[in-house]
Amino acid sequence: MKKLKRLAALLLCACMCLTLSGCRTWDNFYNTFFAKETDEPVVYIGIFEPLTGADASAAADEVAGIELAHEIYGYVMGTKVELLYGDNQSDTAMAASAAQGLIDKGASVVLGSYRSVLSLAASDVFSESKTPAICITAKNPLITQTNPYYFRVCYIDAFEGRSAARYVLDCLGETEAVVIMAEGDDYSQALAEQFVSTMEKANGREGSIRVLTYSPELEDLTPVLRRLEMSGCSTVFFPGSAVQGDAMIRAAKNGGFDFKWIGDSRWEDIEDADPQYRTLEEDYLVGVSYIEDYDISAYSSDTTQIMLNEYAKRNGQGAVPSEEFAFGFDAYLLALAGMEEASSTDDGELIASKLTNVYELEGATGSISMGAQGDPLRDVIIEQITSEGTQAVFTVAPRWGE
Repeated sequence: MKKLKRLAALLLCACMCLTLSGCRTWDNFYNTFFAKETDEPVVYIGIFEPLTGADASAAADEVAGIELAHEIYGYVMGTKVELLYGDNQSDTAMAASAAQGLIDKGASVVLGSYRSVLSLAASDVFSESKTPAICITAKNPLITQTNPYYFRVCYIDAFEGRSAARYVLDCLGETEAVVIMAEGDDYSQALAEQFVSTMEKANGREGSIRVLTYSPELEDLTPVLRRLEMSGCSTVFFPGSAVQGDAMIRAAKNGGFDFKWIGDSRWEDIEDADPQYRTLEEDYLVGVSYIEDYDISAYSSDTTQIMLNEYAKRNGQGAVPSEEFAFGFDAYLLALAGMEEASSTDDGELIASKLTNVYELEGATGSISMGAQGDPLRDVIIEQITSEGTQAVFTVAPRWGE
């Protein structure tokens, strides 16, 4: 009873002081007398994602991957990590304010956003505040080209042409190939140039790799296939859409032409490009190879196994995490690595400079080495269609400085 009276007197006195002085707040009083003190420092990592709106469902796996990594690796350099959430609402008009909110709350590094346009909308906020930000699956090259504080954990399309060439050189053991592509396709043109440059640098013969083009409106592809045959090369790199690839390969099969086909990452849907023909001629795509953004079966690091084990505990044995989930997991690890390289959790400028020094980080999706532009040099998977399904047949490991 005496204790209750003393507490009541204390509260009454405090209220009188607050009323008379006006220089204290209830929060100050509560923190002074009742809040529990803690000496444990905290570093904040921001999640800049569309938590609501049209993109929320698609972005959910990126967020879940970050959260699992945080559960497993909750400290950096002995300091506890806590996550902050900034909802850009799938809206470019809201992106900057969501990003600023994370910075105002003390985020040392920010992860996201899903969709390149949302990342670009907040780019100036991160740059002006000198806050490092890491994209997870957004591939637009402008994100990192225009902001020294923006990085990404997924590989960009610029590596596809080089990776296809490395597959030809290192796995197939060939120094000759031919490129075919549709006219007017700037994206395919860029991949073709990378492929040609890598192949000719390796074989030492400038002009040795031919690039053939054809009209995408052409219905009879036989003349195109004859031109390929006349090149004398059996290996063909075909940067193009899944529909274009399917039509060309089917025409080759029907015309009795025999080539080893290699496509870019757009061919991951080639088996579904034309279900009608796929049903009639089930084997015409067998042997076709293409670049795959992500295949968890191709990764074998300890970090991969840790992620898979923890994922299975939550989702059941045999459950496979999506590409977005796995890259979200690795984005969090990259943020920790940047702080460790900088030996700092609050110097954004230093952390950003040290992120470009990250070398062979063991991620769940393979080895990650960062380039000066803020883009990673990372493992690229070559997938092949077999009679049993698709399987990873080759991993193109990153080469520093390439």
